[in-house]
Formats: sequence, C-alpha cells, structure tokens
Amino acid sequence: MPDNLRALKPEQRMDELDRQMKQRSALNQKLSALVAKRDKFVAEQRDKAPPKTSSFDRVVEDTLKAQIKR
Repeated sequence: MPDNLRALKPEQRMDELDRQMKQRSALNQKLSALVAKRDKFVAEQRDKAPPKTSSFDRVVEDTLKAQIKR
C-alpha cells in the first residue's frame, strides 16, 4: 500500500479509495467517449479516401468482409 494511504486512518483510507475509484470511473468514461469519437472520425476519413488498388489494408479488409458474408 502506498505511504500516503498507509498513514491514513481506516475510515479516511476508505474515503480516499472511494474518491480515487470515482475519479478513475469518470476518466474511463471520458476515455471511452473519446475513443468512440476517434473511431468514428477514422472510419469517415477512410470512407472519404479513394480506394487504393494495391493497399494491403484494403485487401485484408475486403478479404475479411468476404469471409464474414459466408
């Protein structure tokens, strides 16, 4: 246990841990929202870009789409 938590009384320690857990939860929610926003942006940019005939990524993507349809 970190020194700053070890020095606290048990009640204070639980309060501090609860505060940190709430803060972590809020940060995780914010991160999830940002990741979703980034994924949407990347997908839009990929759809706008002209398809490259020799792009390895496009070939893999097309192969995966064909396999998923089966």
